[in-house]
Amino acid sequence: MLARVGRQTLKLKYTGPCAHITRVHQGTTMTRLFSSSCPSLQQTQTTDQSPSAPLKQDLPSEKDQELDEWFAAIKRLEQEYNNEINIDELSKEERMTSTLIRRSQEKDLIEDLASSKDKKFIPTEEQVKQWSQLQGVPIPERHQDPVLQHVINMIMHHGKRQKATTIVSQALYIVFLELRQDPVQVLKHCLDVLAPLVVVKTHKGGNKAVSFPVPLSKKQRDRKAWMWIVEGSGKRPSKKFSIRLAEEIIAAYKGTSTGFDKRDAMHKAAILNRSYIVLK
Repeated sequence: MLARVGRQTLKLKYTGPCAHITRVHQGTTMTRLFSSSCPSLQQTQTTDQSPSAPLKQDLPSEKDQELDEWFAAIKRLEQEYNNEINIDELSKEERMTSTLIRRSQEKDLIEDLASSKDKKFIPTEEQVKQWSQLQGVPIPERHQDPVLQHVINMIMHHGKRQKATTIVSQALYIVFLELRQDPVQVLKHCLDVLAPLVVVKTHKGGNKAVSFPVPLSKKQRDRKAWMWIVEGSGKRPSKKFSIRLAEEIIAAYKGTSTGFDKRDAMHKAAILNRSYIVLK
């Protein structure tokens, strides 16, 4: 029978009135013989095991030691970062050393700031060439694109134009990070591809209601496409509106948006009612 006590392994063997107890501890084996008639120690045998086969569970491996060192270093860094080290626990020499290091760092920082004021910026030859090439290029005006202004106005509520502008800017920045293209051009492409060409209207004349397709203007098409993008973004899981909007714009650019199904259904309805078109 085997028994485990701490780092010791006990092996019990009963042979009639006697009991053999073998203890294995740190590579040493000790055997003791007990008798039922005399509970005192009768015989003790000690043998040394070869060091080439130590117990795997008793001795920690090198990887465990490395992990312990890493954890200790990380904990030390966390304490230094959070300023959890108690100054009273440090010795006098450690206090003086930390004070001198801090003062030297502050002095170096002050010297760097003072020297940076005296330095003058000297452009390189490439920078001079780029500056000369960009002299004739006009600076674009901010938020003056009519499509972008129309999009911002459609998501604005209660006159909060700055908030709507921020949402659209964040969404376009995410689009740029994902596609690495001009986000305004991507938005225009999505509106142009997603927008329907015609819409079906119903006119009641007498006892009969007639449905007929009506073409849309550029602004009406953009409005319809943008409303579908906003509706599709509302079904996405993100909590931030700008992120949902950017994901839906990217989906429309890749052709996987749900607005394409609405556009196709609208075009099919227009084809079915094309016989009622009135030509002027």
